[in-house]
Amino acid sequence: MLRPVAAFEVRYLVRNPLFLATFAAFFLASFFDMAIFKLVQEAGGTVLFNSPNAIIKTHLIASLLYLFVGAAFISNALLRDRQTGYAPILLTTRVSKADVLLGRLAGAIVAGAAVLAAVSLGTWLGTLMPFADQAMLGPNRLSGWAFGYLFFAFPNAIIISAILFALTGATRSTAGTFIGVVLLLVFYLVGQRLMENAPDLISLRVLADPFGMSGYMAGARYLTAPELNAGIVPVTPLMIGSRLLWLAIAAVLITMTVRMHRMAEPNVSARRLRKLARASQAPSTRPDRVAEAVLPSATFDRRTARRQFAARVRMDARHVLKSPVFVVLLLIAFAFAIPGLLSASTFAGTPLYPLTSILVPILNASFRTFLVIVAAYFAGELVWRDRERHIDQLIDAAPVPSWSLMLPKFLGLALVLLSTLAVTVLVAMLVQFASGAVPIRPGEYLRWYVLPTGADLLLVAALAIFVQALSPGKYAGWGVMAVYVVLLFVGPAIGLAHPLAFYGQVPGVPLADMTGSGSFGAAAWWVRLFWAAIAGLMLVAAQLLWPRGIAGGMRTKLRLLPRRWTGPARAMTLSLLGMAGLSGAWIFYNGHILNRYETTAQSEDYLADYERRYLRYASRPQPVVTHLALSVDLFPDQPRADVGGTLRFENKSGQPIRDLHVRVANAGLELLAADVAGARLVHDDRRFGYRIFRFDRPMLPDATGTLTFRGRRGRAGFVLSGQERALVENGTVLDAFDLIPRIGMHDSGLLTDPAARKRQGLDPARPLPALESRRAVDTLMSDNGWITADLTVSTAADQTPVAPGRRVWDRKAHGRRVARFVSDVPTFNDVSFHSGRFALASLMHGGVKFAVYHHPEHRWNVRRMLDAMTRSVDYYRSAFGPYQFDRLQIVENPYGEGAHAYPHTLSMGEAGGFAMDLRDPSQLDIATMLVAHETAHQWWGHQLRGTRMEGTALLIETLAQYSALMVLEKTKGPDQVQRFLRFQRDRYLAGRRAQVGAEPPLVRVAPGDNHITYGKGALAMYLLRQQMGEAVVNRALRGLLARHRFSVPPYPRSLDLVAALRAEAQLPQQQELITDVFERVTLYDFKIDGVTSARRPDGQWTTVVTVKAAKAFVGGDGIARTAPLDAIVPIALLSMHPEEAVARSAVLRQSTQRLRSGEQKVRFVTARRPAYVAVDPSAFMSTGRSTTIC
Repeated sequence: MLRPVAAFEVRYLVRNPLFLATFAAFFLASFFDMAIFKLVQEAGGTVLFNSPNAIIKTHLIASLLYLFVGAAFISNALLRDRQTGYAPILLTTRVSKADVLLGRLAGAIVAGAAVLAAVSLGTWLGTLMPFADQAMLGPNRLSGWAFGYLFFAFPNAIIISAILFALTGATRSTAGTFIGVVLLLVFYLVGQRLMENAPDLISLRVLADPFGMSGYMAGARYLTAPELNAGIVPVTPLMIGSRLLWLAIAAVLITMTVRMHRMAEPNVSARRLRKLARASQAPSTRPDRVAEAVLPSATFDRRTARRQFAARVRMDARHVLKSPVFVVLLLIAFAFAIPGLLSASTFAGTPLYPLTSILVPILNASFRTFLVIVAAYFAGELVWRDRERHIDQLIDAAPVPSWSLMLPKFLGLALVLLSTLAVTVLVAMLVQFASGAVPIRPGEYLRWYVLPTGADLLLVAALAIFVQALSPGKYAGWGVMAVYVVLLFVGPAIGLAHPLAFYGQVPGVPLADMTGSGSFGAAAWWVRLFWAAIAGLMLVAAQLLWPRGIAGGMRTKLRLLPRRWTGPARAMTLSLLGMAGLSGAWIFYNGHILNRYETTAQSEDYLADYERRYLRYASRPQPVVTHLALSVDLFPDQPRADVGGTLRFENKSGQPIRDLHVRVANAGLELLAADVAGARLVHDDRRFGYRIFRFDRPMLPDATGTLTFRGRRGRAGFVLSGQERALVENGTVLDAFDLIPRIGMHDSGLLTDPAARKRQGLDPARPLPALESRRAVDTLMSDNGWITADLTVSTAADQTPVAPGRRVWDRKAHGRRVARFVSDVPTFNDVSFHSGRFALASLMHGGVKFAVYHHPEHRWNVRRMLDAMTRSVDYYRSAFGPYQFDRLQIVENPYGEGAHAYPHTLSMGEAGGFAMDLRDPSQLDIATMLVAHETAHQWWGHQLRGTRMEGTALLIETLAQYSALMVLEKTKGPDQVQRFLRFQRDRYLAGRRAQVGAEPPLVRVAPGDNHITYGKGALAMYLLRQQMGEAVVNRALRGLLARHRFSVPPYPRSLDLVAALRAEAQLPQQQELITDVFERVTLYDFKIDGVTSARRPDGQWTTVVTVKAAKAFVGGDGIARTAPLDAIVPIALLSMHPEEAVARSAVLRQSTQRLRSGEQKVRFVTARRPAYVAVDPSAFMSTGRSTTIC
């Protein structure tokens, strides 16, 4: 009977509206994702949309989403007989329990497999559409769909069904099944997150993943875009083992559930029997004589109306709160939120203190969409509940106005949404309380989360009530709201980015602990006011068109509308229209008249026109700025900056200059006036901020001149696009080119996206000048050279101004704080201006004053930063040469997690060291590494400076990375360096997938290739340090810096660094290594093929390690080709995993071995038996696809 039962179940499920809706949803989502949206793309945009990798990932995501659909299928199959009362009849038949349960399960699995097959069908058809992005589509490879469906999706349908089968059998309720699903999802997400940064748990992580997602991601992590596009599908033994393991677990769960499940109703518990017995023995409460009852008199006054209204609100809110659907949705939201709240992190997975400004975006990301769905779903439930229960005519006949029927549903829904927000706030506060280091401020949650998010959700609730009031049925209303929810996500991508272009859309408000929501909230609240007026109009319309009695359809309602639109309704309509008109006009005035609103298309047009008009001037010789004399007045409360001053320049081009080109490179700067001594204005383009001054007499070589100007940066009112994050209420950080005009045209800041340039009819972007270009080496940068500066900065009286140079004086005058800074030593023209309500921590060390200007509450890592600065300067002085300033300071700014090195000033974001939670001593000390890296730029960048050409990033960023590694090793030990190198190795190998075009060797690296500059660069320099010695490498770098200190033409090139290292290399292997790591794209592959250990008669252990070694060069086509290997490679025997071995002195034996291509055996003798063997797991650029730890 198994087959007939299964066949019946399949027929039953495929006719079910839930199956049809789910099949359609999975099909349409995958179809449109492939044909139009492609919401999930690989970084870099070079992996084809229909590559096997993309198809497999789509199936994996669909499998995870199927978890909730499968819960409905399985619970229905297992519980349907009991819920319909058919179970007693079924028990009288000859059909066995196993046939019923297994047949129902088989039918549910087939239905689930069909739903997941819709993903395969949708993606395949999406690739055939003529409107799909053909440039991102390659040939359809069967392997993607075969692996995606047969290896992942179909087994997942079986595994998920088995898990849900066991859950339903254990709970015997649909709600219990869904709650179990949510708990399973929570454990899955939390467990995977906890194991994410534990490399020794990678096997456990793969095996513990029932969906196969971790196994695939681990196998495909280091595959490059050409490899993925060529159709490579990584299938590892661990991945296969995980699939088989979970299929076996599924079989066990199915068997146990069939054996333990009872088809009959569960027996009544002993406790229930005792309760029934007591009830039956209780004395009768029936009176001997029936007394006449006095009925209360009915009173219908305002008090009664208020009580009835409040009762309706409570009833509707209670209906939602007690709904199993609401509970399940709430638990799902918490399942996604809790891992993020517990593990908020920044660079390299470093945990952050749970500041409110960090947790609120996590809450919004986790709960906003969920609550939008709650509003859309339960609006339908509340509006249609009375009609579905056939009591609508009774209620409609009550002597109450329509608004008293409609408004309680809106208010009840609002009460649910706001109370849910309050619960999420309590969870976030518990996280903060558990941290023990962050103050809990309910007011911040109220201002930054509950009020704005609550207002946004009420807008959605009003729309949902309006839609359901006008819809012919509940499902039609849900369909309209489903379209709205989709447009919330894709609207900006299809041209609905303007806040007034789509209902309920509000400008984003960035948060920071230093500034809160700053001045960004004004625009958001004005837009909310406009949409609130529209929401009010929709509620009025819903009240006027509210269905009552047996009235006809929409045509009848519209015919009755004029008679209903009287009195209060008319007054409310006119008031709301006035509010919408006034607020909309004010928004338009601020966003379009006082300020500039620019769409992406308009921005493209602007930059394209700018390039067409002025790029031709980029090759014109221009004078070089040599001195800045500026007066900067900051008004943080507005926010606004007024600037005026003089730029002194000198003609170092060697030829006469006829015209001086002056341009505004930053759109936020308004150049109010500009004057050049001895020249007249011949071209003034206000749209692009481009001026040309013609000298009365051509400017001769070595002659000097001055440009005097006045400018303003800021805004009037509020903006709708292009939010200003540099000039803020507390924590302003502006650089020179935010405030001053630039001399000469340059191609930086123009369109770089190939698709955008093609749309604009522009030629491909100019590549960086080649490494061999002598012209680039000999060309002076007109406004990026070495200068002296005299800067006067004023700000609010309660703030501290900070700028480069010696603080000559600092005083308060006219209710403002004013300070003057003078820089006499050569300074790179990258000066900065800071202002904030800072606390100051400082010390003197080695003749240098070290200081940290920080938010008073962000004291956690200040001493760590001071220590990192002092140790860095000490090391860099001894290793590379003198420090040019007498001070070094860190200044905190509100936004970002990175840092930037200005002359003797390091600007660091809140999350860039200040809010890092480094209380765990085993945690990688990214704060020290970050400070050491930025301090190193005072040598590599502010002493040695390259020009704009291939490889310059190697001289600046890679050498700063190496320098910081040395400081990290000296201060925190080699274990921290090894962990950091493993992170950078992963960064490099994973980043290769996002590489646009051929991967350049390190000597030709471009500024945007951070995975090469920082990741591979750190590995390369540390590998040279291992092979050649720290003193040798530092001697080469010191000599390079001595030859090019305060660089002038001819500028140093990356080839000069390579030459300096070659001059110090003594062995042929070292010369070959320099070639491999700098001049080629080289990948190494070391694999431990076997380890045997035997005890010797003297009690020691002999360990034989079989190692397979290989080397490959990657060509311009992205294909790796084998090359002969002859390298010195460290091999270590450890008593614990390498992640902890160095820190705990668990290295039993380590030595360098000469490895050649192929297989070789290496013998070691140790006092103890090793637990692990590691073949250079960090420094070499290994592929990461072989076992280097065993």
